[in-house]
Amino acid sequence: MHAHLEHIGSPVVFCHSDLLMNNIVYNKETDRLAFIDYVFAMYNHEHYELGNHFNEYAGVEVLDYSQFPDKAYQLDWLRYYLEQKAKSQGRSQDAVADSDVERCYVLTNKFTLASDLFCGLWALAQTKLSLIDFGYAQKRFEHYLSRKEELLALPVPDN
Repeated sequence: MHAHLEHIGSPVVFCHSDLLMNNIVYNKETDRLAFIDYVFAMYNHEHYELGNHFNEYAGVEVLDYSQFPDKAYQLDWLRYYLEQKAKSQGRSQDAVADSDVERCYVLTNKFTLASDLFCGLWALAQTKLSLIDFGYAQKRFEHYLSRKEELLALPVPDN
């Protein structure tokens, strides 16, 4: 995984690393989002954060990968993400091209594999080290193996 991902051009940024839905809070009164539970926050690849977020759609205690977002949903979500990122950098949201979204989609999905491996290994360690039952490690590894060949074969579009 490392050899495949280290050269594909995902910048290292500060990541929450646990962006499941329960850690994203929307305040209707102020129309603002807030993130909570930064216990796993660290510097990591931007597309790891995005891929891990999509993996989190499957759940935590009981994994259901039928909840993993399909390509159409991901493309819409990633377009909005890239537009907001451009806006925060003082660039026009219109500067986000279809090719930018497709590249982000490919990188994000490749990093879902790293997320599955990392979280699967973490779950195995927790099974040994804590009283918490993290029996979902096997499902994370199965998800990794079921998508590995397909996602590693995706060509990374040029910038």
